[in-house]
Amino acid sequence: MILALRAPRTISIRSVKDEYDDGIIAKLTRAADLLDSLKTMQQELRDGREPPEYKRRDNARGEETNPIVWAEWVLAKAPAPLPLAFSALLGDAIHNLRAALDYCTWAAVDDKHRLSEPQRVAFPLYGQEAKFRNWAAEKKGWYGEPTMGVIERAQPFQATADQRHPLAVLQQLSNADKHRLLNVVHFAAIDLGPVGITPEPVVQRHAGTNGKVEEGDVLIRVEFPRPVRGHEVVLRPVFGWYESVPYERDGEVEYLRIDLMLTAVYELAVTTVTDMHIARRIERGEVDPDDAAAAVGD
Repeated sequence: MILALRAPRTISIRSVKDEYDDGIIAKLTRAADLLDSLKTMQQELRDGREPPEYKRRDNARGEETNPIVWAEWVLAKAPAPLPLAFSALLGDAIHNLRAALDYCTWAAVDDKHRLSEPQRVAFPLYGQEAKFRNWAAEKKGWYGEPTMGVIERAQPFQATADQRHPLAVLQQLSNADKHRLLNVVHFAAIDLGPVGITPEPVVQRHAGTNGKVEEGDVLIRVEFPRPVRGHEVVLRPVFGWYESVPYERDGEVEYLRIDLMLTAVYELAVTTVTDMHIARRIERGEVDPDDAAAAVGD
């Protein structure tokens, strides 16, 4: 699957825009253009890529007394690494999405705070509710109630423990890129599920690898009861690869497919920017809170 965006490319504003809207829309539009370029480069790199090579090893022979048969597939030849230009393009897209959120926050605050504490005007993203409450207490009076409501709803702490919040991913990737650490995109392995076995055994154990791998690493391992002598068993492994970036959560690193990750991040960024625009218009008295959907285009 190639990278594809399902969200609108930008917000569409029916009303007369203020001085901040053009910059916000420009950042979202630039992010969408960069993601289109990323998609094009992704396809070009795939078209010219040599497939990985695999080597199987097992205990089908030599361990006939072992009641369990195991087989595993090792990466014999790794796919070529992706060029750093691909990672740099991703970093530019992430930067523009993060900047769009910050531009919204700048537009929502009054001149007093823009002039006195400009470095403290940024869209907050907190994974812990207590830290957000502290931020909100420090910023009391800075933002109107509608704007604060939008900011709170967009916080990563709103996700459940088993959910990965798109804006938490955006924050981590943005911080890494901002501190001169390129978010390197890897052509990472993906576990596509159990190995096909015919005839299917009653019990089997499957282990697949997700993430960055090197030559010699085990990609897939399967174990099952040894069949009766003379019975043939056919194994059908399926290998998956995708352009992925590392993401650390709770001390563990997982690799995120860029198509799923960027679609989720882009969609929520566009939604949040749109909601911030509506909140600003509500605070100016231009929009009835009960008819807020009329503030933006389809």
